[in-house]
Amino acid sequence: MKKSILSLLLATVGMLGFHHVTLAARPEVENARTIKPNDISATLTVPLSSSLGLEQVRKAIMVGCAERGWIPKKLDGNVIEAVLNIRAHTVIVTIPYSTGEYKIIYRSSESLTVSDGSLHRNYKNWVKNLSSSISKAVYQQ
Repeated sequence: MKKSILSLLLATVGMLGFHHVTLAARPEVENARTIKPNDISATLTVPLSSSLGLEQVRKAIMVGCAERGWIPKKLDGNVIEAVLNIRAHTVIVTIPYSTGEYKIIYRSSESLTVSDGSLHRNYKNWVKNLSSSISKAVYQQ
């Protein structure tokens, strides 16, 4: 019996260990019969309950990135790109933000996939640690 795309997406969410996750298939695989874990874009959405302005949220994201060794770079609009280089691995995420939430979106990587096409097992920990540091910096503002 073939698994549905939804069940594959839900299994992937479980593997990533995210609690608040929005998943969106990339256009080139949207109609595929099967989806491997690296064929989706996993977005970690973190709501903000504080009443910070956009500049304060941006600063908190920059501080949180630097605290965990990510290299942040401001892009156009309210978006920050963050790059993490660990040993032979590189991962790039984008972090769009507003006064109400921020998201950590997987964009690309080098030397981060394993033989079955899934992401390196430490990816979820790197993102969870990044989110934790950003949230800590937000509430210290």
